[in-house]
Amino acid sequence: MAPERYEGEDGFFQIAAISAGSDIKEVCRNEAFHSLMPYGSRPQIIKTEIHSQEACFIFPSSDQPLELEEQTAFIVRYPSPVYIQDEQYNYFILWASKDEIHEFVSTLAFINT
Repeated sequence: MAPERYEGEDGFFQIAAISAGSDIKEVCRNEAFHSLMPYGSRPQIIKTEIHSQEACFIFPSSDQPLELEEQTAFIVRYPSPVYIQDEQYNYFILWASKDEIHEFVSTLAFINT
């Protein structure tokens, strides 16, 4: 799924869906240690839960590329798979600056339709 990005003078956030498998540890690790190293060479993965759903934060290491503006990620398993254009997605991902990620996550809620 193509990510949606919103940016302003005081920061940014970007969201997308991930269609990966059932193991959130693997999903978080794959994002954190992507070959392009968007979080630097030693990102920190912190496992957590939100609304009883498995989740993780990915915080960058000090050698993260400067152009990524301290990009941090939050990945959470959807309560049930989401279908977008007939493709199944199991995870929601939010990218935001390190200083703002917790504020965004604190407002996150999934709505059953």
